[in-house]
Amino acid sequence: MNTEQTSKRLHTYIYQIRRVMKNFDIEKGVLYENKSYRLASKRVKSDIEKFENIIKESTKNNIDDKVNCLEEAIHLYRSEYLKGFYSQWVIDERRRLEQIYLLSLERLSKIYIEAKEYNRAVDYLHIMIKTDPLLEKAHEMLMIVYKKMDNRIAVIHQYESFYQTLKSELGIEPKSEMKDLYSKLLKEK
Repeated sequence: MNTEQTSKRLHTYIYQIRRVMKNFDIEKGVLYENKSYRLASKRVKSDIEKFENIIKESTKNNIDDKVNCLEEAIHLYRSEYLKGFYSQWVIDERRRLEQIYLLSLERLSKIYIEAKEYNRAVDYLHIMIKTDPLLEKAHEMLMIVYKKMDNRIAVIHQYESFYQTLKSELGIEPKSEMKDLYSKLLKEK
């Protein structure tokens, strides 16, 4: 497709977007400035903006408010950003949002571990691992939680699961620090 065809399509899509926005009483929701289009942020709210604002709020509040904010933010994150699109800017934004999501899961898990609400911590650590099966930190934390729950079998299972994932995905074994942690957890009474 040449530049002229691309430009015509873009203008057609912008027109269609503006018509849909008008149906929702959003006038001038898409602005053209400095030779580029942008959403009028005061008129249009996005789930990403809401997600990021809730995460920011979670750093300012008491523990109950932190938990509520983190749980709300985690609930907002439903799947990969613009799944199926592979432009570099999409990939970069997808990674950025996923990292915020994973850090939120980790923070919430740590709060629950500290509060000795191990089952809730386990739930969020499993979500971390489902999101990124190679995330060593999540596997380590889960093994530690299982140890705190006196569940030796779960510690073994988690380590073996991580070991198999690394072997099949990357052809490597866990780092020595992970192996040491595993040995330490099995030796502790």
